[in-house]
Amino acid sequence: CKLDDGRPLEAFAFAQTAVSVARSAIPSDFQEGEHKIPGGFVQNRPFLRCLYQLMLAQARVGELSSATATGYQLLSYDERDRMGCLMELPKYLIQQGLFRKAITLFKDEDFEDSFGPAKYLYPLALIGAGQEDDARKAIEDCMRSPRIAKYILNPDLPMPKPELPFFGITMGSELEGFACADVYRPLWVKSQNAIPMLREAFQRFGKAK
Repeated sequence: CKLDDGRPLEAFAFAQTAVSVARSAIPSDFQEGEHKIPGGFVQNRPFLRCLYQLMLAQARVGELSSATATGYQLLSYDERDRMGCLMELPKYLIQQGLFRKAITLFKDEDFEDSFGPAKYLYPLALIGAGQEDDARKAIEDCMRSPRIAKYILNPDLPMPKPELPFFGITMGSELEGFACADVYRPLWVKSQNAIPMLREAFQRFGKAK
């Protein structure tokens, strides 16, 4: 993947071309916002993957507004989010200061329990919107996955060794905690009062798990 190889502009151009070609195959009577392209059908997945890669590339080159629009388009096509858009979209909203829009996304009943480790972004949206009491409750909920908090609060901890044989990052593992913390830490550090609130919750609820 060109993104992983450190070539975001090439990745952006490649994904944009792939999406454009794929769109030419969509029937002319397709209605945006009404018709779906569900990822449950194998035939739809190449297009959805291209759109997902375009979203990632847009964000990587700093086009956060475009990445956000692409993310919402992905969700409109495939409401079950088989590409994992909800792991990224809240981050783009928070980076743009669109805290209330991020809160609305997290509260959407259609996406309940769909955010995985990205639930660590919900307290940041609440803090940004001035809802610190709700943010504390959301942070307590994050302590169900305390490893992410551990690595956010302790950036000098070494990367844990992967379990062998290695087939990818396991949900709830130390390696997941490390990887997610590496992505989320800058947002937590930037958000006023977020780190002290996370540290307090981790001391109370996280260490025992």
